[in-house]
Amino acid sequence: MKDVTSSEFLARYERQMLLSGWGEAGQRRLAKSRVGVVGCGGLGGVAATHLVRAGVGFVRLIDADQVSLHNLHRQVLYAEKGTGSGQSKAEIAAARLAAMNSEVNVEVVPGLFQEAMGDAFAEGLDSSLMARTTSPPGSPSTG
Repeated sequence: MKDVTSSEFLARYERQMLLSGWGEAGQRRLAKSRVGVVGCGGLGGVAATHLVRAGVGFVRLIDADQVSLHNLHRQVLYAEKGTGSGQSKAEIAAARLAAMNSEVNVEVVPGLFQEAMGDAFAEGLDSSLMARTTSPPGSPSTG
C-alpha cells in the first residue's frame, strides 16, 4: 500500500484534490479502493488507464484476447509491438498500466471471463466494470 501521507503522493494527485468535495480525503479513499475490469479492449483499456492514472489502489484485469492490428485504431492502450506476441491483452495492459503508475497494484486473472466466475472475480473488489464484447476471442468484432 502506498504511503498516502507522503509529499510525492500529495504532489502527484494535487490537481484532482483541488476538485470541490474531493480533497485529500477523497484521494485517500481512492488509493484504498479495488476495481476489476473485465475486457481490456477499447472501453476497458481506456477505463483502466484512467483508474490507474487517477490513483485507484488496485486493479484486477481479465481478457484472454490478444492485441490485433485491426483494433489498434481504437484500443489506445496498445501498440504495434504487442501484436503477435502471444500475450493476452490483460498481460500487456498490466505492464503498461504499471509503467503509468507504479504505486497501483495490477493483477491479471488468466483466461477468458465466464459468467460462472463472476463472484470469484469480484471477490475483494469495491467495484467492477464489464467492458467486453460477446464475440469469441480473436473474432474481428472483439473489443
